[in-house]
Amino acid sequence: MLELLFEFPLVALSCPPPLPKTVLRAYSADIKQFIGLPPAPARYAIMRDCVLELSRVGLLAPPVPIAKDPPREMSEVEALLAAAAAAAEGLSGRTLRKLPFLAHATYIAGSSDPCTCTEFSAALRQTVDDEHGARRALQSDGASVLEEPPAAEMKLD
Repeated sequence: MLELLFEFPLVALSCPPPLPKTVLRAYSADIKQFIGLPPAPARYAIMRDCVLELSRVGLLAPPVPIAKDPPREMSEVEALLAAAAAAAEGLSGRTLRKLPFLAHATYIAGSSDPCTCTEFSAALRQTVDDEHGARRALQSDGASVLEEPPAAEMKLD
């Protein structure tokens, strides 16, 4: 696949240090890097961004300002969001981004009126608990818990 790039003039391939030799030698690379699970501030920020997006599109009303980082003195919504983020320890960033939409679909959808941010934050916390419960149930049945790949993969062929 890379050889097609070299047919065009002015094509440059930029790679971090040991990679150019690998790419130029084999024209393919499998890159796997463990990124790790998000720490508490990152979990809060991910959930906050999702809640703000739901608020922006009108699914949550009225829009409530939520601090970028959990402040020392939190509003009720910020406290519930911080509790949900703390409870979400062990979940990947991809799963964290799905939870607010699952919370809305599971606990809020069907209502003709937008829910409040406080109601939604409580539903989000319940969804986090549901996710952990589902993972425990899978593990107790002897099945392995399938998590998103912990690594970013890139294939060049």
